[in-house]
Amino acid sequence: MIRMMSVLVAVAIAIAVSAPALATGDLDPASAKMLKGYVLSMDKIKALQTAVIDFNKAAASDPSVSAGSGGNAMTIAQSEAQLKANPKAFAIFQRHGLNADDACMLLIVLINAQMAASSPDMAKSFADRTSPQQIAFYKQHQAEIANLKFTPGSPK
Repeated sequence: MIRMMSVLVAVAIAIAVSAPALATGDLDPASAKMLKGYVLSMDKIKALQTAVIDFNKAAASDPSVSAGSGGNAMTIAQSEAQLKANPKAFAIFQRHGLNADDACMLLIVLINAQMAASSPDMAKSFADRTSPQQIAFYKQHQAEIANLKFTPGSPK
């Protein structure tokens, strides 16, 4: 479980969707509400997996793909604006049927659900940003999620 979280965190940092405030838990109320309302699906998770692999490949050959992904957004809205400001990066996610909400929130929501599912105390600390449905989704799909790879040859 820790291994999968490490991969997800690395991916989130690589695509700059987990800005410092978002990653440390210092969330503004609007971002917390957006995260809590996000609906997880395996189709979206698998699409993001492929999009992240494509993003990493594109960024390796064209540094402009990751330009502006410094992760300095303090809110979900700022994170989405940064993504949309880079048409090359945003197009990769759109080609896989993902919108800015998906690209900027899915991994954060998944990590939050995983942490909340790990213990009642964690669930309480994530209650402002994680719904019971997200936690239930994670528990139901935990084995499938653990087998995802977000980069070619990455550990599970």
